[in-house]
Amino acid sequence: MQLSSFTLLAILASATNALTESAPVSPINAVTHTVNLFNGVNTTTATVGHPDIPMLPGGRVNMCAGSAYCSNKQGFRDECKEAYFKVDPDSVYTTDGNGAGGVCSGKCGFFLEGRGCRATYKEFEEAYHTIRSTNNCLACGYAFKPRTNGKCWIKFDYVSRCN
Repeated sequence: MQLSSFTLLAILASATNALTESAPVSPINAVTHTVNLFNGVNTTTATVGHPDIPMLPGGRVNMCAGSAYCSNKQGFRDECKEAYFKVDPDSVYTTDGNGAGGVCSGKCGFFLEGRGCRATYKEFEEAYHTIRSTNNCLACGYAFKPRTNGKCWIKFDYVSRCN
């Protein structure tokens, strides 16, 4: 009996997978995470898309990127504007899991991403103007936080459970 090279590779891959002790990562866990967002009443935990920053051909960064659910429809854009108006001038937003990492309205969140990041109202306001004016993003988009070497950014994106 002669086995094709494809069949042999499939058998080898199955055997290797069976011998590993680590469980495979769930596809949903690989592409989402949670963030604490203030919805105007209280802080809620929302699920958001993975924070990776997508690249365009030629190595350029897509500054208007968002999750697959990000919409350019007027209703979603209005929710993003409402989220922006919920940024509290007296709050400092963080990504450490204590307190809020940003704000949300409907299905749109305006929040901080990265590890060990903090941002003030003024930084959120600057990010808003960068996303909307400089980058010309209509709905989702992000702006790098100054002086963090690209490790922290503020973004608009689709979120779940902002209630």
